[in-house]
Amino acid sequence: MPVSPAADPVDELPLDSAGEQLQDQPLSMRIIIGLFVVIPFLAVLAAIPVAWGGWLSWTDVILFVVFWGITGLGVTVGYHRFFTHGSFKAPRAVKITLAVMGGLALEGSISQWVADHRKHHKFSDEANDPHSPWKYGTSKRALTKGFWHSHTGWLFDPKQTSIPQYAPDIAADPDLVLITRLFPILVVISLSSETRIPFKTPELKPVIAAQSKPIVFWSYTLPSNFARTGLAESGVVVLSGLTHVSVAMRRLVDHARFEPFEAIAKVMQVPSDLARHLTTPTLSEHDSKKLLQAAGVALPHEILVADRTALDAALGNVDFPLVMKIQSRDIPHKSEVGGVKLDITTIEEAAATYDALIENAQKHRPQAALQGVLVSQMAKTGVEIIVGTLLDDTFGPMVMVGLGGVTAELFKDVVYRQAPVSAQEAAMMLHGLKSAPLLNGFRGAAPADVAAAAALIAKVSQLAAQLKGEVAEIELNPVLVHPAGEGVTIVDALVVRKS
Repeated sequence: MPVSPAADPVDELPLDSAGEQLQDQPLSMRIIIGLFVVIPFLAVLAAIPVAWGGWLSWTDVILFVVFWGITGLGVTVGYHRFFTHGSFKAPRAVKITLAVMGGLALEGSISQWVADHRKHHKFSDEANDPHSPWKYGTSKRALTKGFWHSHTGWLFDPKQTSIPQYAPDIAADPDLVLITRLFPILVVISLSSETRIPFKTPELKPVIAAQSKPIVFWSYTLPSNFARTGLAESGVVVLSGLTHVSVAMRRLVDHARFEPFEAIAKVMQVPSDLARHLTTPTLSEHDSKKLLQAAGVALPHEILVADRTALDAALGNVDFPLVMKIQSRDIPHKSEVGGVKLDITTIEEAAATYDALIENAQKHRPQAALQGVLVSQMAKTGVEIIVGTLLDDTFGPMVMVGLGGVTAELFKDVVYRQAPVSAQEAAMMLHGLKSAPLLNGFRGAAPADVAAAAALIAKVSQLAAQLKGEVAEIELNPVLVHPAGEGVTIVDALVVRKS
């Protein structure tokens, strides 16, 4: 009777789905591995309540989870499965995203990582493995050196894996070459954190307060909201541009030089009853000038022609050349509807202009209620300034003067003061303008009538202070300042009621 050969123990091992043999892992080994995996994780969880409220917050937890996910996917799915082994295909946008995500893990540039990993798979734990623990032999000393080399030391080896040999596909991809070159920048980005440097307000605030000189903080990078908030609590404002720093230092100097006048102007009640000029929600130029006239402000001779039949009589009372402007409480900006015509020299031209202004207004603002056309003589030349007032939430009525005309918004050469101001302070406002040389006789021109301009500013500031409960803004633009002794001319004016 034939005897069956003894069964080979290896042949009795179970097989996996690919037909490869499997062997049992001892329970003790599984417990050891589990302890090494679970204990550090549990230690991190246990440390959270201890650190919470100090240097650890929900922001840190959220950042950790988000970037742990980003970098984990970047290395495992991107660097390993996609770039090293080519396990799947992906469009260009996904390829670039995975490369950047993997770079943020700080495990090296994509080119070097892929080359090292492919070489590692080719020579696993053999002599040519870039991070083999057996590099120096099997003695205790050699294994100690090998342990260091396999985990960290190999990263500092001056002879690194050849990228052209092991990762030629990566080296030939322009996108991945660029990301490789940008790897140092990704390292810097990964180090950025708005909680990196804590602000100790209780320590910083007394240091700032103890200084006898002003301190200006400048950051060449844009400060984070965390940094701005932390420094603000200490009484510090961080400026992110040298232009802002220069302006701030200039204002500090201006503040140091500023000397308030001994006799501060007080609000003086205008004797005239102004209430009758403030009966409508909005005012036209004509309405505004009537209010200013009632308050004692000098204005040029003008006639409102409400009907075409009254034009000839009006022209007999105004000298040529003329300026004619449409008037309506519904049209605050007349030039936008073609509502202004300058330098009119004949009666026939004036008649045609009247009809054209009415027609333009009805075309562009068909719902506007027209008051008529304002007729006046063209003003003499002078230096153009703007005089205005506004209501500030903190300081109340403010008066402003600046370079006027169409350049007012362009150059923003303005000076503000709290209203009311005296004529002396108004003159100082004029001298504080960058364009002040234009008033002082620039390039041989006659000096302007600064005294008359200062008196106008003071008068308007008084009006703004008196009517702060009724009027939000007053704008006189332009005001022509004529040569000394010849006064000023208010060319256009608008008063805006409080809503």
